[in-house]
Amino acid sequence: MVLDKADAENAVYWGKQAVSLVLGIVWGIIPLEGGPAMIAYLLLVHAAVFGYVKSKGIGEECFENGYSDILKEGLMPALATFLVAWIFTYNLRV
Repeated sequence: MVLDKADAENAVYWGKQAVSLVLGIVWGIIPLEGGPAMIAYLLLVHAAVFGYVKSKGIGEECFENGYSDILKEGLMPALATFLVAWIFTYNLRV
């Protein structure tokens, strides 16, 4: 199945949302704190999305600026989802 540009963008966007929610909950349960946790989140979410893109055969042609667009697609909403889940779960433990 070949994805067109809109489907590829939606897959990347919602994939980042799902990964961010799961990581936020896990980070809150562990409990991780500070900058290293944020850096680990960014590395893991980008690795997960990049792996998904490669496994589905979504090429650079689906995005104007290649893989940099893939990494930027939906990053701020995903970061917000991660932070809300992380903070909420972390505060439930206290």
